[in-house]
Amino acid sequence: MRFQVAASTGTVGQLLSTQSSTPPIQVWTVNTGTATFTNASSFHRVQFTTSDAGSVGNLLDAIQLTLRPFVQISTANSAALESSGTAGLATLVVTGAAASPISVTVNITGGTAIGGTDYTTPGGGASLTVTVPAGTYNNTAVPLGITITDDTALEAGETITFSLATGTGYTVANTSTCNGAVQTTGTHTITDNHGRVILRKQWPDAAVGDDANLILALGATAIGRLTSEAVTASDLDPAPATPVVLGETLAISETLPGTNASQYNAALGCTGAADTNLADGLTIGATETSIICTFTNTRIVPLLVAKTSTLVSDPVNTTNPKAIPGAVVRDCILVTNPGTLAAPASPQQT
Repeated sequence: MRFQVAASTGTVGQLLSTQSSTPPIQVWTVNTGTATFTNASSFHRVQFTTSDAGSVGNLLDAIQLTLRPFVQISTANSAALESSGTAGLATLVVTGAAASPISVTVNITGGTAIGGTDYTTPGGGASLTVTVPAGTYNNTAVPLGITITDDTALEAGETITFSLATGTGYTVANTSTCNGAVQTTGTHTITDNHGRVILRKQWPDAAVGDDANLILALGATAIGRLTSEAVTASDLDPAPATPVVLGETLAISETLPGTNASQYNAALGCTGAADTNLADGLTIGATETSIICTFTNTRIVPLLVAKTSTLVSDPVNTTNPKAIPGAVVRDCILVTNPGTLAAPASPQQT
């Protein structure tokens, strides 16, 4: 008996196996084995024919044909935030039956991301072994095992490229369309999910030695601090940049120790931030990578009042008047504002 692959017309394309038995045979014989198809890809049929035209015939029963599982990469391009872990990555796609677990080889072929820093693999190397458990699969996704590292570095988009290798126990082929194009490579883009906030303290007219504390907080947790002391009257102190996660809402607060609190007005402004309503916190936008938030403290200085007097005349002296009873005196009162803020309006007094 011959086991063949043939065209729809019956023309034999490949002989897969031949088995024979010597008469008299009066019992069922179980025949098993594997065969490798090497003919051109197309639609084919399998058939059994006799190898002896003069024989009585062959009785066939319980014929089972099982193909090795088809395996391919799910997509050519994938992308996700670096906080996604394993989500968003391409996967293996498997169709077929595996009588026992199969090991599929996937190789990291390049990209700008650094293995061990920006991502990890199960074995730590550039060659991955993905184990597909025994079972029946129908376009089933199987994770590659790559995990993206959520670091605090401020980075541009990074990529990982990988390819599917041939191996034993599986066939690299399209898992959903007969004779369709097969996806053997993939590129994953890691999108950074961090920005930066720089705290600054601006003293326009400070009393040298005065100090202040700035806090950048996520909820109840302080993630950035700046302690500033006015070394000069117009001191500007920046803090190191604090990594923040895009989409987070942060609170920025200031405390002035001791009696300083009543001596200064405070104003907060942030540059490079899409969120301009800072009363409810600073929300980090999706495209923001560098935000500078400055607390400006202007010293509150009382108005200075000075009076000058000039003698105009007296009832005795026609020249060189004296300050005697009946003299006429002109008083000039000068009010100055030595600070940088507008003086508040107040009722005039005489």
